[in-house]
Amino acid sequence: MQEFTGKISAILAAAGKGTRFGSNKPKQFVSYQGKPLFLHSLFTMINSQLFHSIVVVVTPGMIEETDNILSQFQVPRDQVMVVEGGEERFDSVYKGITRLDPDVELVVIHDGARPNATMDLFKTAVKYGVRYGAATCGLKISDTIKRVDTDNLVIETIDRNGVYAIQTPQSFNLSWLIEGFEQFYSGKKRELVTDEAMLIEAMGKQVYIFEGERENLKITFAKDLESLTPQINFPRVGQGYDVHPFAPKRDLVLGGVTIPYHLGLAGHSDADVLTHSLCDALLGAAGLGDIGQHFPDSSDEYQGISSLILLVRVVSLLKNLGFAPLQADLTVICQQPKIAPYIEDMKENLGQRLEIDNSLINIKATTTEKLGWEGEEKGIAAMTIAMVIAKNPR
Repeated sequence: MQEFTGKISAILAAAGKGTRFGSNKPKQFVSYQGKPLFLHSLFTMINSQLFHSIVVVVTPGMIEETDNILSQFQVPRDQVMVVEGGEERFDSVYKGITRLDPDVELVVIHDGARPNATMDLFKTAVKYGVRYGAATCGLKISDTIKRVDTDNLVIETIDRNGVYAIQTPQSFNLSWLIEGFEQFYSGKKRELVTDEAMLIEAMGKQVYIFEGERENLKITFAKDLESLTPQINFPRVGQGYDVHPFAPKRDLVLGGVTIPYHLGLAGHSDADVLTHSLCDALLGAAGLGDIGQHFPDSSDEYQGISSLILLVRVVSLLKNLGFAPLQADLTVICQQPKIAPYIEDMKENLGQRLEIDNSLINIKATTTEKLGWEGEEKGIAAMTIAMVIAKNPR
């Protein structure tokens, strides 16, 4: 087999309504391990570096929310396109493939409700898609399989030899897939098509099945997600660290309190080093990166902004994903000024934004005994350990 040099793209099918899941929003948008369900597979696809482009097909009316999610989680938009899906999966995937570049030769399709597919699984899908023109992963059936009638009475026991439960990702020669959609897009036969591999089969072409992964479960009901997250109510801990140098003609703000001093701290925002370390600790506990990802200093939006506003946004982000702050222990590291007189006001400011009692916030200060740049009074550093709990991740 010659080396494959064509373009490979992917479609993430996330346009289902998820009515059986029992949520007030489509299941692919509910939180799983700190981020919306579909993002897990999307990040795996991006990190695999297999794909020239990725089309995310979403539920009608969810384009704006999806764009906001991708922005919030710093998804590179030069590679990812969002497309509104249709009434059925058939329509949604077809809309996705029509947005691919005409020179794409292989397309990989994956369900947005399968968050645990690994990078190796995508690589294997590409490998066999290139070799056979059409491939899908599946698991050999190990249970006894029976066919029943409309009254749930057994008609027969099916020979399970050679029987597979099909998963995604699936991979196809794009020209084959387009031909299949064009043949079956109208007419009653489309009702019989439950996945894209069936289109290829209906065209008389063969589909290769490779071994899937047991963990690559499709989330259909709420209990499916619960089975994947047994640690759901366990507290999670994050650490934050930040540092800012002193600068003239700047206010010195720590924990939202302006402290009288002849120098302030340099920074794009108000340079509240203590609050920044708290934001980082909270984001870390929830597995959401760091403050620079969410509030980049390259953005004019955050020029001079109060760090308490950033903290409120971090807490809002956590709440939207089902997390709640539980406790925080903060340390200010500086030689000067003395901050003890202001600690209670800091705790009041931070507790109010975290929506927890002040007694759950501890703030302390230390010097470095005049060692290092903090001891030389060149700036201030802060460290925080914060704990969050996943109260209701759906």
